[in-house]
Amino acid sequence: MNARTSARQAGDQRGFTLLELLIASVIFVLISLAVGAVYVSAVRGIEQASTQSFLQRQGTRVQEVLADHLSSAIALYGGSCGSVGAPASYIFFQKTVTSRLHPCTFCCIYEVQDTALGDVSPQLYLCSIASLVSTTCTAGTQVNLLAGSPEGRNLRVSGTTFTPVFQVGSSASIVVSPAVNIRFELRDGVFSNPVELCREQPLCWQFQMTATVRN
Repeated sequence: MNARTSARQAGDQRGFTLLELLIASVIFVLISLAVGAVYVSAVRGIEQASTQSFLQRQGTRVQEVLADHLSSAIALYGGSCGSVGAPASYIFFQKTVTSRLHPCTFCCIYEVQDTALGDVSPQLYLCSIASLVSTTCTAGTQVNLLAGSPEGRNLRVSGTTFTPVFQVGSSASIVVSPAVNIRFELRDGVFSNPVELCREQPLCWQFQMTATVRN
């Protein structure tokens, strides 16, 4: 064995240099960051798709609940009702207690954030009221139409409006109409931005429906 061969063997046995270890570490970190970014993006995409589907299902369910109540109404009265601070409301009168979800004769639908009921964001409520004159919710009759989320999401409603299709009469501050257009926005309180307009973000859905009194 000559001197050159001995030197080569010694070089092969010396292991990695500090520079080589540093380069390998940098490459490993870059690969890890790239893989992590792809994973986070994929998870975020799945969450957004799941949230959009969930919002659509919940909004459709709320529409079905409203339709269930309003299908038995014989008159719709626009005015102020419900809790203090409700920005939009509509009163409808049922001739008989036929609604399977809330047995009220005089009912109120309104949007509000009721901290006394534990709301962390505006919700859509339905409650019983004593009459068209006394339009405050009867104690213990409030039902949150957004409650019961199986995923535990914090649903947020906004922009709720009740617009009479045409007016057939009025008394004091009450407007009587045979039909009303209902519009509301539903968004996820975790992933959506409550300040941004609904149309400018994917995790917010707008719902519209028209309710007509029973002849």
